[in-house]
Amino acid sequence: MSKNNENKDNDFKPEQLNLAGFDLDKSSMIEASAGTGKTFTISNLVVRLLIEGLKNGNHTEPLDIENILIVTFTNAAASDLRARVLQKIHESRISFDQIKNGVKTIEDFESPFKDIAIKCFEKYLENTIDAIDVDKLKDTASVFSRLLTRAERNIDRASISTIHSFCNKALNQIYSFEAGRAFNVNLTQDISLEQKEAKLAVWRSLFYNDNGFDRDLLLNLLGFTDPEGDTLKKAVNALEKVRFIDPDEGYYGFSVKSYYKEGEKELQKTPDDRIRYLLDDYINSFSRLTQHYLDPLKGYKGQLISTTPKGEITHGSLYELSSGKVDERAPHWAKKTGLIFLEAVDSFIKEDSVDINNFISKLENLDDETLSKILNQDNSHFVKVNKGSKFANLQQLETFEYSAKEFARAYLDVRRAVDTIKNELKISVAIKVILKTDELCERDNVISNDEVLRQLAVALNKDKSRGDVLASLLRKRYPVAMIDEFQDTDPVQFAIFSKLYLNQDAIDESSHCYLIGDPKQSIYAFRGTDINSYNKAKELILGNKGNVYTLNTNYRSCQNIIKGVNEIFYEYEEPKTQESSEGSFSNIESQNSEESLSEKKVQIDYPYVKNPFDYYNNSGKEGYLDSKIHFEPVNFSDKANSVRFYFKDDSSKEIPICNYIREVSFADSQEKPKANDYYGEIAKFVALDVKRCLLEGKIFENGEERDVKPSDITILVNDAKENSFIQDALKKQSIQSVYFSDKESVINSEDKNYNISVTEEAANVIYLMEAMCDSTNSPKVNRLLGSSLLRLSSEKFLDSIKSDKLDSEITLLRVCRDSWEKYGFITAFSQYIYQHDLLCAILETDGGERSLSNYFQIAEIVQSVNSKVTGSNAQLLWFKELVLNNKGELSEDVTKKHLESEQSLVKVMTIHKSKGLEFPIVFTPYESGFMALKSKDSAVYYDPDSKKVSYALDRDNKIKGKSVKDLVEVAALQEQERLLYVALTRAKLANFISLPSCISLNGKTYQSPLKKLISIVSKDDSADSKGKPSKRATKKSKDKEVGIDTTKDVVVNDPPKTQLKAVENPDLFKKLETVELDECVELQNSISQEGEVSSLDKGSVDNSFTVTSYSAITSGAHNDMFASSVDEKETSVEDGDSDDSKDKDLINFNFAKGSTAGSFLHKIMEIVLAKDDVDKTDKDSLYNFVNSQLKYDFYHLVSKSGDDEDAKNEKIVALSSWLYDILNANLLPKAKDGDQVKLSNLKALDCARELDYFLPCKDFKVRVLNGICHDFYESEVKAFEMLSVPELPDLKKSNFKGYMNGSLDLVAKFVTETGPKFYMIDYKSNYLGNSYSRYTQQKILKSIFESRYDVQILFYSLALYRFLKTSLPNFSYENDFGGVMYLYLRGMNSFDARSSGQFYVKPSEALIERLDKLFNGINEDTADNSDEGEE
Repeated sequence: MSKNNENKDNDFKPEQLNLAGFDLDKSSMIEASAGTGKTFTISNLVVRLLIEGLKNGNHTEPLDIENILIVTFTNAAASDLRARVLQKIHESRISFDQIKNGVKTIEDFESPFKDIAIKCFEKYLENTIDAIDVDKLKDTASVFSRLLTRAERNIDRASISTIHSFCNKALNQIYSFEAGRAFNVNLTQDISLEQKEAKLAVWRSLFYNDNGFDRDLLLNLLGFTDPEGDTLKKAVNALEKVRFIDPDEGYYGFSVKSYYKEGEKELQKTPDDRIRYLLDDYINSFSRLTQHYLDPLKGYKGQLISTTPKGEITHGSLYELSSGKVDERAPHWAKKTGLIFLEAVDSFIKEDSVDINNFISKLENLDDETLSKILNQDNSHFVKVNKGSKFANLQQLETFEYSAKEFARAYLDVRRAVDTIKNELKISVAIKVILKTDELCERDNVISNDEVLRQLAVALNKDKSRGDVLASLLRKRYPVAMIDEFQDTDPVQFAIFSKLYLNQDAIDESSHCYLIGDPKQSIYAFRGTDINSYNKAKELILGNKGNVYTLNTNYRSCQNIIKGVNEIFYEYEEPKTQESSEGSFSNIESQNSEESLSEKKVQIDYPYVKNPFDYYNNSGKEGYLDSKIHFEPVNFSDKANSVRFYFKDDSSKEIPICNYIREVSFADSQEKPKANDYYGEIAKFVALDVKRCLLEGKIFENGEERDVKPSDITILVNDAKENSFIQDALKKQSIQSVYFSDKESVINSEDKNYNISVTEEAANVIYLMEAMCDSTNSPKVNRLLGSSLLRLSSEKFLDSIKSDKLDSEITLLRVCRDSWEKYGFITAFSQYIYQHDLLCAILETDGGERSLSNYFQIAEIVQSVNSKVTGSNAQLLWFKELVLNNKGELSEDVTKKHLESEQSLVKVMTIHKSKGLEFPIVFTPYESGFMALKSKDSAVYYDPDSKKVSYALDRDNKIKGKSVKDLVEVAALQEQERLLYVALTRAKLANFISLPSCISLNGKTYQSPLKKLISIVSKDDSADSKGKPSKRATKKSKDKEVGIDTTKDVVVNDPPKTQLKAVENPDLFKKLETVELDECVELQNSISQEGEVSSLDKGSVDNSFTVTSYSAITSGAHNDMFASSVDEKETSVEDGDSDDSKDKDLINFNFAKGSTAGSFLHKIMEIVLAKDDVDKTDKDSLYNFVNSQLKYDFYHLVSKSGDDEDAKNEKIVALSSWLYDILNANLLPKAKDGDQVKLSNLKALDCARELDYFLPCKDFKVRVLNGICHDFYESEVKAFEMLSVPELPDLKKSNFKGYMNGSLDLVAKFVTETGPKFYMIDYKSNYLGNSYSRYTQQKILKSIFESRYDVQILFYSLALYRFLKTSLPNFSYENDFGGVMYLYLRGMNSFDARSSGQFYVKPSEALIERLDKLFNGINEDTADNSDEGEE
C-alpha cells in the first residue's frame, strides 16, 4: 500500500481481508470496492459465526441464525442477501455431509476453491485434535453439519431485513416496554394524512387564533399562503435531515444556526415564542433605523427629486447646477440607482409621519450589489455631471449625501437581517408542523419509516439509564450485527449503531458489528445519507482498537477496465516527469491527432489534487474539504479476461482494450454549444457507437465467440432529460431501448423537464374503474370508449356509442363490476380485456408488450388491497389517491415496471438506479461534460465545527473561514465524483466514455469529475481552454487512416496507466448511418387476398338511424341575427374590448374564455353543490373549497406555473369571491319566505347534478322542430317587447330516427311562494362584455337565439317534463315544473335584488306537448308530411 493512502490522523493502513483470518471478536469495517465480492463476504462470515461463534469468556459459542442481525437498505437487497446466505449455508453443509459420510476428505477440497467453512474446519482440527483421527474428524463434521442444518431450516427466522424493519421490531414489538413505546405501532410509508392535518392545524393556530402577534405581518413575511404548497414542504423536508435525537437540544430539537442574542433562548421556549420575538425584532429593526437617521434628512424634504413636464422623475433643487449639465452618458445603473434612491429617501421624509414601508417598497427592486456600487464610491454623487460642471449647493449636497449613504448602509444591514428573519419564520412554522405531525401519528398509532429510526435513536440515547437497558437487551438478542451498504448511513442510523456496538459497553458484553460498504459509492445525499457519519464510525472503530479491512480484488470486470479505473482515480502526490516509452502510455487513437506527443519526455507539471475524491470548487481551495476517502488501486482476478469484448477487426483479442473515449466537438458553436445541441450531438454519437457494437462487436465467453446483443449494452444517464435525447437518437438508428429510473413506475413517469405525470395505463385503468362503478354515467362510459385502452378509430368510436352497442357496453361493465365485488379487480379487468379482445390489439401496437404488462401489474396492485379496502368504490378512491395525489403505502418494489422481454433491449438507466448492478458493455455519455449541481442551493450542510448536519439561515455565514454556500457546493461536487466512480465500475467488458470538447454550457463552467480527471491533450495544448493546466494527461499515438485499429497492447507499470482508446472516425459513421440492424428493421408486408365480397341489397340499411344530440342538430346554425337590430343601443363588445365600468377588472370578466374554462367552471359548480359541508354563504369556506379543487385546473386557468404564492392566492380569493356571487345571487323565482331563491339554499339531496337523458326519436321531422322553435321565439321576443324582431333562421338538418342524448347541468327543487317546484338550470361561461350591464335578460335572450340555445332549452324542458311525469304521482306541469334557468356565470352578482346574468323561461305546456309528439313520431296536422326540400 502506498504511503499517500495512509490515514493522516491515525497513521493507519487498511488490512487486506482474509476471510479465514477475519477477527470475529472485534467490531470491524470492511471497505469493499466495486465488484470485490461484498455479498460473498457477508455470507461467508455468517457461516463462520454459525460454526465458530464468538468468544464468551474462555470459550467460543456458535451462534444461531436468529442471533445474527444483517441489515441493508432496501427490501430487494434484503431478499437477495437472504437467498445468498441460504445458498452459502447449504453449500457448506453439503461439504460437511460429504466429509461425515466419507464421500470426500479435506484434501479433496483443493485451494483456491476450498470453501471458507472447510478452512475453518481445518483450523478447528488443528487446535483440538493432536493427530488426525478419522472418526473424530467425521464426528466434528457431523456437528458442523447439524449446526448448518439448523440454520438452513430456520432461515425464515433470520434477522435479515431493512434497517426500518429492524428498528420497528425493536421499538414497537420486542422491546416496547423498555423503549417506553406503545405495542404494535403500525409501520407505514405513508403518513400524508397526518402531515396534511398537521399543516392545516398549524395554519389555523397561526392565523385564526389570538397569538398576540400581527398575523398580517407574519403572512407577508412568510411569503406563501398555501400550507400545503411546495415552500413549506421543502422546509419540512430539509429540517427532517437536521433533527437532533434530543428534542431539547439546539433550536427546538433541530440543528439550525439561529442567531439568539444573550438570554433570548431561555425566554423563547416554544416556536410560537420565537415567532413572536422575530416579528417584534422585524418591527424594531426599522424603528431603530428611523430613530437614528430621520433627523439629519428631514431638512431636505422637497429638494431631492422633481417631475418633468413629461411626468418623468429627475433630480430636485438640491442638485441644481451652477454651470454645465448632467452627464447623459453616465452608466445606466448609476443613473437608475441614484434616482431610485433619491426617490426612496424623498418618500421617507416627505410625509409628517414617517413611512418606512414606502421606503422599502421603493428599493426592493434594487439588489444589494447594485445599491452598494453607488454607496461605496465616496467621491461620486447620486447625479452624474459632465466634466467642468458644478453643483450650485455642493457643500449642502455633500452633507446630505453623507447622511443618506450612512442611512442606506444601515438599511442594507437591516435588509440582510430581515432576510434571515423571514427564513427563520418559515423554519419555525415548519418545526411546528413536524412536532404536530408527531403528535397526530402517536394519536393514530402509526409511525413512518424515517420516524421509526429517529424514535429508536431517541429511546437509546435520550434517557441514559433506559437507553443502556434497551441497548443491552438488543445486544443480547443480536450479539453480532452486519450493516450492509454502510456508506449510505445517515446521522440517525449512526446514532443507533454507535450506541449499540461502537462503545465500551458493547466490548464488555462481547457484542460486535461489522460495517460493510464503500465510501466511494456514497451517492444518496438527496435521501439524507451522510458520508461524514461513515467517517465517524470508522474513527470509533479505530479508537476502540477494531479493524478496518479492504477488499481489493475485482471479480467483475476485465483487466483493462480495472486498470483504467485505477488510473483515473489514482492519488498523485506531486507533479512528475516521466519517460515516454512503449509501455508508459496507453494507445489512444483519434482522428483529430496528427502526431504523437514528445517522443522522449513529457513534463507533467499540472496542479494535481492529491486525492480525486476531494474535488474542490472553482474558487480555489477556500471551500476545500477533505473527503477522507482514499482510493486504493484494485487487482484483477485470474479469470478477468475469460469473458471479453472486442471488435471483429481488433488485433488484440486476448487482452482487449476495454476503455473507449469518444471525442465530441462543437466547432460550429465555438465550443460553447446550446443545451439541446450539446445533449443531441453526444447522443447521436452514442447511438452510432451502440450500432457499431451491435454490427461489429464480439463477446468471447464459454470458449466461443458470439455477436453482441442489445441486452449486453447499458447507457447510464443522470435523469429523464438525458434519457430523452439518448432514446431519440437510438430510435433514429432503429435501435429499441428501455428506460429504468428511480422515478419511473407503472403509475408515474418523468419527462425531460423533470415533471412527474400519470402514465397512460394508470389513467386508463382509472377510466375503466369509474365506468364500472358508474355505468349509467354516459360521459364516463364515453371517456372509456374513447381512451387508448380500447384504441378505437373515430368511426368505431361513433359506432360504439350507438344505442345497441352502448347498451351492450353498459351490460358488460355491470357484469365486470359484479366480478370485481366478488373476486377482486384482477378478475374484472381480465374479463373486460377478454370480452373486447384487447390482448392482441394492445400487443400489435408499438411498445404493446410493455403496455400490456403495465396494465396487468396495475390490476395486481389494486387486487393487493382487496382485503384491506372493501368495495369497488372504496378501491377506486384509494387508487385515485395513489395515482393522482401520490398518496399510498406501496414500495418501489411493487410499482416498478416488470417485463422480462425488455431485458433483451438496450437499457438506458440512471446511475443511481445502476448502483449494485453490473452490465457487459456500459456507455457514460454525459459524465465527462458539464454538470448542473441540483443540490448546490441547499441550506443543509455538514458543519465541520459542530460535526453535525445543520441548516443555515444565512448561506453566506462563515464557518472556520468557509461559507455555507462553499461547503454545500464542495459536498455536491464530491458526490458527483463518487457518482462517476459508480458509473465507471458497472462494466464487465467495456466502457465507452464521451468526452465533449466544449468549454462552457449555457454559461456554466462546472466541469464534471471525469472532465477534470481525463483530458486528451495535444502537443500544442497542454492546458485547457481557459489556460488552466489539465488535471490528467494521456498520450495519443499517431492516428491511422481507419482510426479504429488498436496497436499492440501496452504493459502497464506502476502507477498504472489507463487503457483508453478514442473511436472517432467520420467515414465509418457515414457508413453506419446507412446500415440497418436486422433485429431492428420493421418488416412491412403488403398482403392482398382475392376473394368474393359479400354485399347488402341497396336500401337494406337505414342510414337515418343515429344517436344524436343538441350539438349535432344545431351545428352550423349559430348566427348574428341581432347584430343590426335597431334597439341595440350599444356596440357589441368583442374579446378584449373595455367598457367604461368599475366592474371591468373583476375576475368574472377577465377569466379565461373557451371550452376549457367552461369545463372547469362546470366542474366547480357540480362539486360545490354536492357538498353540504361547504358553507356556501361564507367566503372563507369557499376559499378553502376552491383551493382544494385546483387539481381539476388541468390547463392552469387559475394558477399558472410561474405564479408565486401571493399571485396564486390572489387568484384563489378572486375566484372564491366570484363563486360566492354565483351561489348567493338572487334568482328570479320567489322563495316561500318572500325572498328570491338562491343556489346556496340547496342541499345535496335537493338537486341532481349532470343528469343524463336518452330520448328515443321514432321519426324526427326537422321541419316540425323549426315550427316549434319559431313559435317559442315569437312568444319570448313578444314578452320583452323588442322594437325590432329579426327572423329566426331554420335548422337545416336531415330527418332521422334513433336517440337524442345529453346531460342536464342541474335539476333543482326550490320551495317557492307557490310550493316546491323543479327547475332545469344550465351554466354558461359565455363572455358578453366586461360589465354587469351586459348580462340583462334581454341581452342574454339575444345570445340564446344567436347560439341556438333555444333548441337546447326545448330539449332540456322535454327531458325534465318526461322525468317528472314518470316520477311524480299526480304530476302537474303548472304546479311541479318550475321552468328553465340559464345562468351566465360571468354576469351574476350577489348585491342586486334580482341578479343580472340569468335568463328564466317556462315554455308553455302546449309547446312541450307538441315537442313530445315530435319525438314520438306523431306529426302535426299543419305539418307537411313530405320530406321535399329537406336536406
